[in-house]
Amino acid sequence: MHYSILKKLLESPKGATLIWIYLSTGVGVFSLAEIADTLYLSLCILFILLGAIMDYKNSYPIKRILLNLLGIALTFYFAFQISLDNLVEPLSNLLLTLLGIKFLEEKKPRDMYQILLLSLLCLSLATLYNLSISFLIMLTFFSLLGITSLVFINAYKQNPKNFQPLEVFKYYSVISLSLFVAVLFLSVPFFVFLPRSHFPLFDVFGRSDGLKTGIASEVSLGKVGEIQQDNTVAFRVFGLSQDIKEPYWRVQVFDTYEGNRWISTLKESFSPLKGMGDISYTIILEPHYEDHLPMLDYPYSIGSLEGIKGQVFVRPGGAFRLSTNINRTIRYTATSISEPVLSYETLYDAYTEVPEDVPESIKRLAMELSKGVMDEEEKVQRVIKHFREGGYSYSLKLESYEGDPLEYFIFVSKKGNCEYYASATALILRIMGIPSRVV
Repeated sequence: MHYSILKKLLESPKGATLIWIYLSTGVGVFSLAEIADTLYLSLCILFILLGAIMDYKNSYPIKRILLNLLGIALTFYFAFQISLDNLVEPLSNLLLTLLGIKFLEEKKPRDMYQILLLSLLCLSLATLYNLSISFLIMLTFFSLLGITSLVFINAYKQNPKNFQPLEVFKYYSVISLSLFVAVLFLSVPFFVFLPRSHFPLFDVFGRSDGLKTGIASEVSLGKVGEIQQDNTVAFRVFGLSQDIKEPYWRVQVFDTYEGNRWISTLKESFSPLKGMGDISYTIILEPHYEDHLPMLDYPYSIGSLEGIKGQVFVRPGGAFRLSTNINRTIRYTATSISEPVLSYETLYDAYTEVPEDVPESIKRLAMELSKGVMDEEEKVQRVIKHFREGGYSYSLKLESYEGDPLEYFIFVSKKGNCEYYASATALILRIMGIPSRVV
């Protein structure tokens, strides 16, 4: 029974062409299985199965105009869900839905081209998420199936009545396999002998010594100039609940303030906790040539790590690290918790250390804010209130200063970026005897 159905399809020019279309689409849909919502993935598969039945019976009861209107309506629906914080999932759902709708139509050559394009877009979107060997396998299969589909579509389009599927397949197989093997062998010396840079090619020509936002190995005060906003993507997050409105990402923890800068001096390391935290998510981290692994506060554990080899460990303060610098795009699954579980009592001395050269004016301010208050939480609230209601403003333009840069910020300019606010708050709290660090 099944053999006779397959034989009937293969002997039909349109049926033989559609087989390759369905196989190519299967790869595209499967590539988004981990990204898209289960509902829309299931609907896409259901529509594809219904489309296969319609193709076999050569009957298409749903009018094309209705399907087109449905596709337009769903495009607007998903477009309103797209944001910088939630980009990939709505696009995945949209592509799968449009792909499923296309299979409910009568498939002319134009429709077949559109289906292949949507399948290719699905696979392209998966590159933002899947860095494992499975993507290479899917890409290879789609390349072979997609090119075969194009050959069949063109042959069917030019001569639908005298089109011989078996002859076309044999001819294409010899050509495509020869090209595939040739490209494979020619690519080996290209990757072996091509010089490598520690920085991306375009970043090399665009690098600047000016002030920029981003992740740094230390926090230095006293720089003069206007900080440029760097809109380069640092990492992408998938699977994070939309209920988390203002996620805070822990990357670096600075424990020592000296010479107008915050640095990390605690170099001990320990293994991450086992098990799962309350919040699970996946991060695609772009190369930054350091060993930092950004985690949602409060970091708990890391599961799988793809794209690089190395050991994950944790620094004092809960900052996750990798045993090697991250010079390529990697993917890892992580979990976090809502409350910290690690005790920092052993770090009390380090987190309350105050340099001897701290200006007396800053010490006096700390004493004034803590005067008559015994509760640590109330002391913290007083410091926050001081910066909120004391005439301070946020600015990326760092002006020239006189004397100590932190003292100048607190008492004179009252303008600065996040580094100044974090530094002033942490230092004042330390003077009050409250353990603090810059995270």
